[in-house]
Amino acid sequence: MGNIGITMHGAGSEVGRSCIEAVFPDGSRILLDYGLKPANIGGTKIMAWPEKITRLEKISFAAISHGHLDHVGGLAELAKDGLNCPVFCTPITKEAAELLLYDSLKIAAKKKQEPRYNESDIERVLSLMRYKEKGRRGNVHYQFFPAGHIPGSVSIILKQGRRSLLYTGDFNSMDTRLVKKCERLPHAEILIIDATYGDRSHPDRTAVEERFKSLVAETIAGGGSVMIAAFALARTQEILLLLAEMGLSCPVHLDGMGNNVTDVFLAHSEYLRDPEALRQALYSVRRISQWDRQIHLISQGVFVATSGMLEGGPIMEYIRVKGPDPKNLLILAGYQAEDTRGRDLLKTGNISVGGERVRLGCHVEKLSFSAHSDAAAIRQAIQMVKPRIVIAQHGSPQACQAVVCLARELGCEAYAPMTGDSLSL
Repeated sequence: MGNIGITMHGAGSEVGRSCIEAVFPDGSRILLDYGLKPANIGGTKIMAWPEKITRLEKISFAAISHGHLDHVGGLAELAKDGLNCPVFCTPITKEAAELLLYDSLKIAAKKKQEPRYNESDIERVLSLMRYKEKGRRGNVHYQFFPAGHIPGSVSIILKQGRRSLLYTGDFNSMDTRLVKKCERLPHAEILIIDATYGDRSHPDRTAVEERFKSLVAETIAGGGSVMIAAFALARTQEILLLLAEMGLSCPVHLDGMGNNVTDVFLAHSEYLRDPEALRQALYSVRRISQWDRQIHLISQGVFVATSGMLEGGPIMEYIRVKGPDPKNLLILAGYQAEDTRGRDLLKTGNISVGGERVRLGCHVEKLSFSAHSDAAAIRQAIQMVKPRIVIAQHGSPQACQAVVCLARELGCEAYAPMTGDSLSL
C-alpha cells in the first residue's frame, strides 16, 4: 500500500509545541496539533514555534487533540500562512483556542512585541474549526476517542485502506475530579504516544490531594495566605473542586483566565465528570478581575491564579506582594517545563519578579496533579492498541527513550525522533 511519512514539526523529544504531519500513501497530508512552548534564547524569553510547514494549501485537514497552548497556540499563524482546510476538534477545544489566541495577542501588545498574527487571522482559523466525531476527507478516515486529559481532549485515529495511525495526544488513564479517564484506544498499526511521564510513576492521587488539603489548612490556620499557580484549562477547575470540600474559614479567590475557561467548561457540561459539583464550587468563589485585584491582595485567603508555570498572569502580582512573607504558601499545581520561571524557582529558589531576581520568603511546594499517563499506563496503552510501530513524543529525551525501550520489550518497532526529523514507515 505504500509508506506513511511522519514529520515531527514539534514535540520531538521535547515537551510542548506539538505538531506532527502524517503523509499517507495517496499523498494526503494530515496535520496533528500546532502549539507553542516557552523557550530561552540567549537570555531572552520567547515562545518557541513548530518547524515551518511548507505548502499549507496542500494539507487535506488538521485535527486538534485539545485546547492547551502547547497544542493550539500557533493555529492563527497557520491561517495567516495559507491553511485553508477543515480543522477538526471538539467544541470545547475550539472555544479554549479562541481564548488562548486572543490572550496571546494581548500579552504581545503588553510586552510591545510584534505579534505573528492578528485578529483577522484568529477569526479565519476559528471559521475553519468544526466538530464531527468521525468522518472522511478524501481517502483518509478519522475518528476521535476521549483522551481523559482535560475536558474535550481526544485521541485521533487516521485510516487509509489497511494503514492506520493513532495519535494519543495528551492522554490520562486515571479518573480526575474533572474528567473521566481514557478507557478505550483502538487498534492501530502505528501508535504516536504521549511520553511526558514515560520514565516515572505518579504518586498516589489520594495522597497528593490529602497533602494539598493539609498544606492549605495549616497555612490558613497559621495566619497566612495560599497562592496556587494553576493552568487555566482543567487544573484550575480541579483545584476549585478540591477547595470546595474543605469548608475553609477564609475566602477562595479565582483570578485570571481560569474564570473564562470555567464558564466555557460549564457551557459544555457533557464533557465534565460532575458538572453540578463544579457549579457549586464556583458559587463559593470570589471571582477577581484586574480592576479589583488590589483590594483583595491585602487580605488573607486562598488565591487560585494563572499562569501555571509562572510565565506571567495575575499569579505574579500575588507573588510580588505575598511572596516575601514566610507565613504564606505558593503551590505549583502543574508541570513546570524547561525555560519557565516555575522550573527556575524549583531549581534555584529564586524567581524574577518585576525585572528583579529575588528569593521568596514564603514556602514553595510542587504537587503532582498530573493529567498525563505514567510509565505503567503507557505500557497498558501499548498493549491495548497492539501497534507494530510506536513513536514516543511530547517528552524529555529520557522519557521518550524509556518509552522506546518499553515498546521494544513488548515486541514493537519503536522510535523517539527529534523535532525536525522525518520517518517513512
